[in-house]
Amino acid sequence: MKYQSIYKAIQKINYTYLNDCSDQAHDLWLILEVPSLHKRIWITNEFNHRLKIATVNLDYNVDSREYHESYKHYQFKDIKQMRDFIIQNFTEKGSEK
Repeated sequence: MKYQSIYKAIQKINYTYLNDCSDQAHDLWLILEVPSLHKRIWITNEFNHRLKIATVNLDYNVDSREYHESYKHYQFKDIKQMRDFIIQNFTEKGSEK
């Protein structure tokens, strides 16, 4: 499986919601909600050649300016770099550092 290391890293995240929208058109498209981090996280491979993670702060109303301004985007050159970022930034093990 191409994204096995990504899925393994995600299993270490204390999320309450996971929507796997991956299909043939979107090779990797995951949406997680992580209340302990106050984040919604999109993990994607856009157009099958851009590995990206986007986050937004869940403390704001989805219709508010603050919510939209809290978006952060990260792009990765390969799956390993993305996996390492997930572990370092979204797991309890990574947040202890």
